[in-house]
Amino acid sequence: MVLIIYNCQHSSFFVAVYYSNLIASVITTLFSGILLLHRLNKRKIPLFVEGLLSPLEGFLLFTFICGISRMLCSIIFLSNIEPRNYILRQTIEDWTWINIQLSVATYLAGV
Repeated sequence: MVLIIYNCQHSSFFVAVYYSNLIASVITTLFSGILLLHRLNKRKIPLFVEGLLSPLEGFLLFTFICGISRMLCSIIFLSNIEPRNYILRQTIEDWTWINIQLSVATYLAGV
C-alpha cells in the first residue's frame, strides 16, 4: 500500500484511484444511510431483536460506518494530511476493512 500518493512514481494514478474511492464511498454511504433510516423509521423494524443486532439492519449500519471511514481515509490521503504519520494513516485504512468485515459477518449471521 502506498501511503504517500504525491511526489512518487505514478502518483496521478493513485490520486485518481482515491478520488474514485471517495465518490464510491459517498454513494455507498448515502444509499445505506437512507435505506437504514427507511427501515428503522418507516417500516418500524427495530435495530436490536432480543438483544442481538438485526442482520440486515446491522449490515446497513456497518456499511454506513464503513462508507464514512472510507471517505475519511480518502480525504486524508488526497489532502496529504500528516504525510509522515504512517501509523495514523494505516490505522485509518485498517479501520475501513474492519467495518467491511463486521458488515458481512452481521449479514451472514442472520442467513
